[in-house]
Amino acid sequence: MRYRKLIELLLGVTAFLMAGGGAWAEDTVIGRSVEGRAIEVHRFGSGEKALVLYGGIHGGYEWNTVALTRQLIEYFSGAGGAGEAGGAIPEGVSLYIIPVLNPDGLAAVTDGKQLDEFDPTAVDTTKGRFNARGVDLNRNWDARWEPVSEWRNMKVDAGSRPFSEPETRALRDFVLTLKPTVIVSYHSQANGIYYSGKRDRWEPARSLAQVYSEASGYPIPQGRGLVGYRITGASGGYFYRQGIPEITVELTGRTDAEFTRNVKGVRSLLQAVAEQ
Repeated sequence: MRYRKLIELLLGVTAFLMAGGGAWAEDTVIGRSVEGRAIEVHRFGSGEKALVLYGGIHGGYEWNTVALTRQLIEYFSGAGGAGEAGGAIPEGVSLYIIPVLNPDGLAAVTDGKQLDEFDPTAVDTTKGRFNARGVDLNRNWDARWEPVSEWRNMKVDAGSRPFSEPETRALRDFVLTLKPTVIVSYHSQANGIYYSGKRDRWEPARSLAQVYSEASGYPIPQGRGLVGYRITGASGGYFYRQGIPEITVELTGRTDAEFTRNVKGVRSLLQAVAEQ
C-alpha cells in the first residue's frame, strides 16, 4: 500500500504543477518485483483523461511486447526524431506507459542483454513467462481466481491468493488510483485484439478496440475468444469489474515489436479517448 500512497501524491502534485496544460513527461516507480526490480511508468501529456499501456506481464516469454513499449516511450518522448511525435498527445489526455510489468521474468531469459542484442531463438523463453516465484501474473487477479490455472496444455501457478504478487498489486493500485479511460495490455502471439466485457455489456471496450483495430490492422476475432481453454484470474476480468475497459493487443509473433502499426493504433486511441 505504500506505493499506492506515493502514486496518489505524485498524481496530485503533477496535476497541480501542470494545470496550465501542454506537453510533459515524467517517470515514476509504482512498485518493485519479487527480486526488487523497479516497475516504472512513463507519463506523457497533462490531461485528466488517461490511457494506460503496459507490456511484459509475461516477461521474457513475450519480450517483444517490452521492446514495443520501450519504442513507444522513445517515440512519445521525441527521441525518435525531430518533431516525429509532435501533436501526438491530444489536449486533455495523458498517456501512461509501463514498459515491463514482470522485469524478473524478462531478466530470466535476456541475461542482462539489451533487447536489440537479444536472440529469442537461442534460448527457451518459457521460464520468462512467470515471475521470480513461478507465478503466472495474468492468472493472479481477483477475477474467477483459482490457485491453479491453465496455459495451453499446462497447469500454472496462479499464486497463493489474488494479488499475492507485488507486480499485480503495483498495477492494480496504480490503475485504481488513476481511473483511466482505457487500458491496453500487450501480449504475443495470437495476432488479434480482444476486449473485456460480457453479455450485453461490451461497451465502451468494443468501440475502443475497433478504433485500434482499424488503425493498426490487427483483426478482432469473432467467436468464443482468445484460446480454447478456461482462463482464470486475468487482468481484463478484474478491471472490467472495476468499470475500466481493457483491450488486449496480441502481436503476430515473438520476433518483432511491430512498432509502426502499433503507434498508429495508439495515436488513434488517444484521439478516441480525447473525444470520450
